[in-house]
Amino acid sequence: MEKLEDSVAVVRARNESGCFSDSNALKISLCLVSGIQYLHEAGYHHRDLHEGNFLFSFVLLQMGVSVKITDFGLAVDLKNIPTKELLPVNTKCLFASSALNYGLEINKKDEYESILYALLIMAGGLGPISESENMKKTEEKLDHWF
Repeated sequence: MEKLEDSVAVVRARNESGCFSDSNALKISLCLVSGIQYLHEAGYHHRDLHEGNFLFSFVLLQMGVSVKITDFGLAVDLKNIPTKELLPVNTKCLFASSALNYGLEINKKDEYESILYALLIMAGGLGPISESENMKKTEEKLDHWF
């Protein structure tokens, strides 16, 4: 079993600037894209991608940046999935794809969109929508579902 370190969220929060350098954010994102490709090739869809679920690898850190995707509690098997399972799940809106934020059916591209948002946050500290807009969208989603 591989020992993993802190999450990307924790390490980013420790940085005085609140973000990573562009090169490190890109390296982390490339690890995530590779991980998502592997997951999709194995026939799974994660559905809960955000900084808290990306952990630094202890073994590979000495050779450079390595990040692993964790928390597969909401993951689904794409080969044996009823359509209703592709409906949105409750993930952090800041990292959620447009489909998740607007209650549309999700697919593989949504996970890459989530990684893009993670890259924006890691490199610049801000996502595609502000916190106040994020809260408004969350409230709208809750009103829609309940």
